[in-house]
Order: sequence, then C-alpha cells, then structure tokens
Amino acid sequence: MFYMLLNDLDERSAFIASMREADIMTPFHYASLHTAEAGKKYGRFVGSMTHTNQLSDRLVRLPVYFNVKDDQDRIISCALKILSQS
Repeated sequence: MFYMLLNDLDERSAFIASMREADIMTPFHYASLHTAEAGKKYGRFVGSMTHTNQLSDRLVRLPVYFNVKDDQDRIISCALKILSQS
C-alpha cells in the first residue's frame, strides 16, 4: 500500500475531495488506536498523543485494488496536479 502524508487535515480533506471529483477514491482509514472504541476501553497510554493525532489527520491512502496498474498513471498524474495547485 502507498500512503501520502499531507500537511494537515484541511489539505487532506481537500485532496480527498479533488481526487473524488476525478473518480479516484483515496481513503483515510488510519484512526489512532486511543481514539477507537476498543482503544478507549482497553488501551493504556501515558502522556500526550498530540503527534499521533496529528499524523492520523494527515495520512491518506492511495488506491489499491486488482489491476490498479491499469489506472496508476492517471492516479499519479491527478495526485501530482492537485498537490501542485495547493
């Protein structure tokens, strides 16, 4: 899998929306364990989770599916175009 780390949540949200307009799904599916239901119930941590929260807000996964190679040039071109405009 290929991930991108964007500058902040706003940039990630705008990137996902722009990719969606081009019919390219770029999910963000990483949620910090301490924010998940099971993490809240069973997890333990000491100190601030500031960095973890910031990173989870910035991660976006590029598409991965069977035969993605047929679309990879379009996906990469679209991502580069969006990022060059921000």
